[in-house]
Amino acid sequence: MNKKLAIIVPYRDREEHIEKFIPAIENHLDGTGIEYQIWVVEQGNNMLFNKGLLMNAGYDLTSEAFDYFCFHDVDLLPETTECFYSYPDSVAHLSTFVQQYRYKPQYPLTFIGGVALFSKDAFEKTGGYSNGYLHWGAEDSDIYWRTQIKDVSVEQRPGKYLSLVHDKRHGYDKGSPNKSWATHNMARFGQIKRKQEKGEDVISGDGFRSVEYVVVGKRKWGQHMWVAIDFYDGELEEYEYGRGAPSFSFNMRKDAPPPFAGGTRTTNRTRPQAGSKKFSRNRLKIK
Repeated sequence: MNKKLAIIVPYRDREEHIEKFIPAIENHLDGTGIEYQIWVVEQGNNMLFNKGLLMNAGYDLTSEAFDYFCFHDVDLLPETTECFYSYPDSVAHLSTFVQQYRYKPQYPLTFIGGVALFSKDAFEKTGGYSNGYLHWGAEDSDIYWRTQIKDVSVEQRPGKYLSLVHDKRHGYDKGSPNKSWATHNMARFGQIKRKQEKGEDVISGDGFRSVEYVVVGKRKWGQHMWVAIDFYDGELEEYEYGRGAPSFSFNMRKDAPPPFAGGTRTTNRTRPQAGSKKFSRNRLKIK
């Protein structure tokens, strides 16, 4: 029996990229014999971009139906036939040679970013991605560190990837210096490592098992899925109407059925419909 692959794409505000990404992956994988489906996981709120949380939610949504998982940046397109998406022994870093870095591989390996494959066992052993890094940076260093802490092997594959041009605008003002967020996240990463070295368990409570989210929209895009999620810190008590709306691109998918609201980690609480007694223009209660 073939192993089924879920390609999980953390997403927000990259319309020009997603329109190129889907056909590029289809052209690359169709005919390879790999049974796959792309899951675009969109952050459907105006909170700070959280790539790790989106990838954890994507795993949670697909883990029962798929055998292995590819976490894939939307701005990286496979450029050579050596970009192998076949089942890994544990973890495989695919984007070793990337155009924007002049195809120079990182050595020694210190992070797993861009495009990475995980077997189900390997992802669950690492605990998944941290949910604590905002904007840009360090989540890829953290996941590599987790593989080392948990004794999970990582292979590097030989394919080359084309980089689509973009600015690092993950939900924050363009005027904010990118470096400050990367520096802040790396400082947090350093604190986490020091706590682990002192014997504190900093992994089990920060990963895919601890993420809470609500699915605020779900649609098919051809054979693939596009899911918009909202998420919260602590207990989910209230939902601000309009704050968790999927993007314009999500709503404009021509072949899409009507979206639905629901949840997974939030015990399937759903939004009231307009006109109901529990609905108000500014705030919705979640049951």
